Amino acid sequence: MSPLDRADAEWRRAIENGRRRRWPYRSRPRSDELLSSWFLRCAAGMWLKPFALGNAVWGRSLQILTRDIDNFAPPSLVAGMAALTDTPLEAAWGTSLAEFEGRLVERYTMAGRTNWIMPLGVRHRRRHQPGLQFCPACLQEPISYYRRIWRLAWSTVCCRHGCILLDRCPSCAAPLEPHRAPHLWLCATCRTDLRTVDAAAAPPGLAALQARHEEFLRRGWAELGRVTFPYSHLYFELVRQVARVLFSGARSERLRISVSGSVAQAPGFLAVCHDVETLSADDRRRLMSLVALALQDWPTRFVAAAREAGFWRSWATRDRPRLPFAFASIVDEHLGAGFYTPAREEVRAAEMYLRRVRPGHGRQELRNLVGDCQAVWDVFNED
Repeated sequence: MSPLDRADAEWRRAIENGRRRRWPYRSRPRSDELLSSWFLRCAAGMWLKPFALGNAVWGRSLQILTRDIDNFAPPSLVAGMAALTDTPLEAAWGTSLAEFEGRLVERYTMAGRTNWIMPLGVRHRRRHQPGLQFCPACLQEPISYYRRIWRLAWSTVCCRHGCILLDRCPSCAAPLEPHRAPHLWLCATCRTDLRTVDAAAAPPGLAALQARHEEFLRRGWAELGRVTFPYSHLYFELVRQVARVLFSGARSERLRISVSGSVAQAPGFLAVCHDVETLSADDRRRLMSLVALALQDWPTRFVAAAREAGFWRSWATRDRPRLPFAFASIVDEHLGAGFYTPAREEVRAAEMYLRRVRPGHGRQELRNLVGDCQAVWDVFNED
């Protein structure tokens, strides 16, 4: 029996024995609602402060709002919410981000970072990173709540309302902290009504890409070009790697220019990180627009852009030798075959030769002798 099933059995027995009573307000989770949002709605429905409700039911041993409960999803909390609101356990578990395991990622890391899940930066009840997004139009609906899809890094638009998602209060630029606000739709810092802010229209290409992503996530398998992925997490691994090489790395700028078709249309990124999950909403929106272009007619357009940018296999594996198979197979077939990449020892021998015959030579002379590869940079930087 899993920890969640054991916790559920304990809660059900406690209610049957009269040691626990179901809540008078028993709202079940809405479609794709986050666990934290569900908990906050239940607290509001009983006119209780979230911290008071959490302490009264679970005690101080389970710190509900001082952690990212959507990410960690404590079994006692999930099972307790299910029992106290008379909700099926499966529906309650569906409010956690860990429920995406097997579809978004192969294995969900509940005690750490997981690909595509944006961090909240929780410290002392405060959120220091904009890991939760929102759609103003969605919050205008009769029952306002926060969606799980809004915690995913590739989610940058609302397909339902055709607008972009926002990750900060437009008035004070603070991250969203609904657990500290009187209402879910208010900014906890400046009390701006998030339902009334303006959100620009979503670019058509970006909206189309996200609609496909949401469909792949829902059904659990994906397709791209002529390739069918029996498990959607394999597709999302490929997309994340494409996104990574477009915004991070020595030749990412060249690749962005080649993919977009011009220098003017190629976006730049100020972030020095290597993870798409830590980019701002604006940067992720620009990045995913590039990803949408790179995935068109896969892999033809990407391969052509990579060749034009000089993005060969040695550059693709520079920071990550172990690539997702779907990406590595394209790199090996189209960006690695047909030429010889010298080993580090051969490049070092060529460097020693140039020292003898051309003292004070530069990196370009070494590249002219052995070709352009990562080993040239590594050996030359050793000196």
